Amino acid sequence: MTHRLTTRLAERRATDRSRSVLTAGKLVVDGRDRFCLVRNVSPGGLMIEMPTPPRAGQRVHVETAGLDPCAATVVWSEDRLVGLEFDAIQNIDLVCRRGVADAGLIVRGPRFRSDRVAEFVVDGRCRIVEVVNISVGGAKLHGVSGVAVDTMGRLVMGKPMPPLSGSVRWAAGDEVGFRFTDSLSREAMAALLN
Repeated sequence: MTHRLTTRLAERRATDRSRSVLTAGKLVVDGRDRFCLVRNVSPGGLMIEMPTPPRAGQRVHVETAGLDPCAATVVWSEDRLVGLEFDAIQNIDLVCRRGVADAGLIVRGPRFRSDRVAEFVVDGRCRIVEVVNISVGGAKLHGVSGVAVDTMGRLVMGKPMPPLSGSVRWAAGDEVGFRFTDSLSREAMAALLN
Protein backbone atom coordinates (compact mmCIF):
# COMPACT_ATOMS: atom_id res chain seq x y z
CA MET A 1 0.00 0.00 0.00
CA THR A 2 1.21 3.51 -0.75
CA HIS A 3 1.85 5.94 2.08
CA ARG A 4 -0.95 8.22 0.77
CA LEU A 5 -3.52 5.41 0.76
CA THR A 6 -2.42 4.24 4.22
CA THR A 7 -2.80 7.79 5.55
CA ARG A 8 -6.30 8.11 4.04
CA LEU A 9 -7.39 4.77 5.56
CA ALA A 10 -6.05 5.82 8.98
CA GLU A 11 -7.94 9.15 8.72
CA ARG A 12 -11.09 7.29 7.68
CA ARG A 13 -10.82 4.91 10.67
CA ALA A 14 -10.40 7.89 12.99
CA THR A 15 -13.57 9.50 11.64
CA ASP A 16 -15.55 6.26 11.81
CA ARG A 17 -15.66 6.45 15.62
CA SER A 18 -19.16 7.79 16.15
CA ARG A 19 -20.90 8.67 19.37
CA SER A 20 -24.62 8.48 19.93
CA VAL A 21 -26.29 11.78 20.78
CA LEU A 22 -29.84 13.01 20.64
CA THR A 23 -29.91 16.74 20.12
CA ALA A 24 -31.48 19.43 17.96
CA GLY A 25 -29.66 20.47 14.83
CA LYS A 26 -30.03 22.98 12.02
CA LEU A 27 -29.55 22.00 8.40
CA VAL A 28 -29.36 24.80 5.83
CA VAL A 29 -30.51 23.44 2.47
CA ASP A 30 -30.69 25.79 -0.52
CA GLY A 31 -30.47 28.78 1.86
CA ARG A 32 -33.39 27.61 4.02
CA ASP A 33 -33.11 26.67 7.72
CA ARG A 34 -34.54 23.25 8.50
CA PHE A 35 -34.79 21.43 11.80
CA CYS A 36 -33.18 18.03 12.23
CA LEU A 37 -32.48 15.62 15.06
CA VAL A 38 -28.82 14.63 15.39
CA ARG A 39 -28.65 10.90 16.14
CA ASN A 40 -24.90 10.31 16.12
CA VAL A 41 -21.75 12.25 15.40
CA SER A 42 -18.17 11.51 14.42
CA PRO A 43 -15.31 13.80 13.43
CA GLY A 44 -16.15 13.01 9.79
CA GLY A 45 -19.92 13.43 9.78
CA LEU A 46 -23.37 13.10 11.30
CA MET A 47 -26.41 10.88 11.07
CA ILE A 48 -29.54 12.99 11.33
CA GLU A 49 -33.28 12.44 11.20
CA MET A 50 -35.75 14.80 9.55
CA PRO A 51 -39.26 14.59 8.04
CA THR A 52 -38.22 15.46 4.48
CA PRO A 53 -34.54 14.68 3.92
CA PRO A 54 -32.39 16.24 1.19
CA ARG A 55 -31.17 14.03 -1.66
CA ALA A 56 -27.82 12.23 -1.80
CA GLY A 57 -25.08 14.43 -3.23
CA GLN A 58 -26.72 17.67 -2.11
CA ARG A 59 -24.49 20.31 -0.43
CA VAL A 60 -25.68 21.58 2.97
CA HIS A 61 -24.51 23.47 6.05
CA VAL A 62 -25.10 21.90 9.44
CA GLU A 63 -25.01 23.23 13.01
CA THR A 64 -25.75 21.74 16.41
CA ALA A 65 -24.87 22.53 20.03
CA GLY A 66 -21.09 22.42 20.35
CA LEU A 67 -20.43 22.33 16.60
CA ASP A 68 -19.84 25.51 14.64
CA PRO A 69 -21.70 25.77 11.33
CA CYS A 70 -19.85 23.68 8.75
CA ALA A 71 -20.27 22.53 5.18
CA ALA A 72 -21.21 18.93 4.43
CA THR A 73 -22.46 16.65 1.68
CA VAL A 74 -25.42 14.28 1.90
CA VAL A 75 -23.87 10.82 1.42
CA TRP A 76 -27.00 8.73 1.81
CA SER A 77 -30.68 9.10 2.66
CA GLU A 78 -33.11 6.40 3.72
CA ASP A 79 -36.63 7.16 4.93
CA ARG A 80 -36.15 9.92 7.54
CA LEU A 81 -32.45 9.19 8.20
CA VAL A 82 -29.61 11.03 6.46
CA GLY A 83 -25.84 10.52 6.48
CA LEU A 84 -23.72 13.67 6.16
CA GLU A 85 -19.98 13.90 5.49
CA PHE A 86 -18.23 17.07 6.68
CA ASP A 87 -15.95 18.90 4.25
CA ALA A 88 -13.28 18.93 6.98
CA ILE A 89 -12.73 16.87 10.13
CA GLN A 90 -14.54 18.45 13.10
CA ASN A 91 -13.82 18.49 16.82
CA ILE A 92 -16.91 16.84 18.32
CA ASP A 93 -15.95 16.97 22.00
CA LEU A 94 -18.43 19.77 22.83
CA VAL A 95 -21.28 18.04 20.98
CA CYS A 96 -20.90 15.02 23.25
CA ARG A 97 -20.10 16.99 26.42
CA ARG A 98 -23.19 19.06 27.16
CA GLY A 99 -23.22 22.19 29.25
CA VAL A 100 -20.24 24.49 29.55
CA ALA A 101 -17.30 24.91 27.16
CA ASP A 102 -13.69 25.33 28.32
CA ALA A 103 -13.93 29.14 28.17
CA GLY A 104 -16.92 29.03 30.52
CA LEU A 105 -19.40 29.70 27.71
CA ILE A 106 -22.71 27.83 27.68
CA VAL A 107 -23.04 25.42 24.75
CA ARG A 108 -26.36 26.33 23.12
CA GLY A 109 -28.40 24.71 20.42
CA PRO A 110 -28.83 26.27 17.00
CA ARG A 111 -31.06 29.25 16.31
CA PHE A 112 -33.32 29.26 13.27
CA ARG A 113 -33.99 32.40 11.24
CA SER A 114 -37.61 33.43 11.14
CA ASP A 115 -39.74 36.08 9.50
CA ARG A 116 -42.94 35.24 11.38
CA VAL A 117 -45.14 37.92 12.85
CA ALA A 118 -46.59 37.02 16.24
CA GLU A 119 -48.52 38.41 19.19
CA PHE A 120 -46.48 38.99 22.34
CA VAL A 121 -48.68 39.30 25.42
CA VAL A 122 -46.75 40.93 28.25
CA ASP A 123 -47.61 43.40 31.04
CA GLY A 124 -51.30 42.92 30.22
CA ARG A 125 -50.83 44.25 26.66
CA CYS A 126 -50.77 42.48 23.33
CA ARG A 127 -48.00 43.67 21.00
CA ILE A 128 -47.34 42.65 17.42
CA VAL A 129 -43.70 41.54 17.06
CA GLU A 130 -41.40 39.94 14.51
CA VAL A 131 -39.82 36.64 15.54
CA VAL A 132 -36.21 37.22 14.40
CA ASN A 133 -34.97 33.76 15.34
CA ILE A 134 -36.15 30.80 17.36
CA SER A 135 -34.61 27.80 19.11
CA VAL A 136 -36.07 24.96 21.16
CA GLY A 137 -35.56 27.11 24.27
CA GLY A 138 -36.62 30.59 23.21
CA ALA A 139 -36.91 33.36 20.63
CA LYS A 140 -35.49 36.76 19.78
CA LEU A 141 -38.33 39.24 19.24
CA HIS A 142 -38.20 42.59 17.43
CA GLY A 143 -40.71 45.39 17.94
CA VAL A 144 -41.13 45.53 21.69
CA SER A 145 -39.53 47.92 24.17
CA GLY A 146 -40.01 48.99 27.76
CA VAL A 147 -40.35 45.46 29.12
CA ALA A 148 -38.34 44.52 32.21
CA VAL A 149 -36.14 41.45 32.40
CA ASP A 150 -37.82 38.48 34.14
CA THR A 151 -41.32 39.69 33.14
CA MET A 152 -43.59 36.74 32.36
CA GLY A 153 -45.37 36.67 29.02
CA ARG A 154 -46.86 34.59 26.22
CA LEU A 155 -45.88 34.33 22.55
CA VAL A 156 -48.69 33.48 20.12
CA MET A 157 -47.42 32.47 16.65
CA GLY A 158 -50.52 30.70 15.38
CA LYS A 159 -50.78 27.23 13.89
CA PRO A 160 -49.12 24.81 14.24
CA MET A 161 -47.74 26.27 17.51
CA PRO A 162 -49.75 26.56 20.71
CA PRO A 163 -49.20 29.77 22.75
CA LEU A 164 -45.75 29.64 24.38
CA SER A 165 -45.34 30.88 27.95
CA GLY A 166 -42.04 32.16 29.27
CA SER A 167 -40.08 35.13 30.55
CA VAL A 168 -38.00 37.99 29.18
CA ARG A 169 -34.30 37.10 29.62
CA TRP A 170 -32.79 40.27 28.13
CA ALA A 171 -33.96 43.54 26.57
CA ALA A 172 -32.04 45.94 24.30
CA GLY A 173 -33.67 48.76 22.34
CA ASP A 174 -36.73 47.34 20.65
CA GLU A 175 -35.65 43.69 20.94
CA VAL A 176 -36.05 41.11 23.70
CA GLY A 177 -34.91 37.57 24.32
CA PHE A 178 -37.86 35.43 25.37
CA ARG A 179 -37.11 32.13 27.11
CA PHE A 180 -39.81 29.47 26.95
CA THR A 181 -41.00 27.86 30.18
CA ASP A 182 -41.01 24.47 28.45
CA SER A 183 -38.64 23.62 25.60
CA LEU A 184 -40.24 22.97 22.24
CA SER A 185 -40.48 19.35 21.20
CA ARG A 186 -38.65 18.18 18.08
CA GLU A 187 -42.04 17.63 16.42
CA ALA A 188 -43.05 21.22 17.14
CA MET A 189 -39.77 22.61 15.76
CA ALA A 190 -40.00 20.44 12.66
CA ALA A 191 -43.60 21.51 12.03
CA LEU A 192 -42.67 25.16 12.52
CA LEU A 193 -39.67 25.11 10.17
CA ASN A 194 -40.21 22.36 7.60
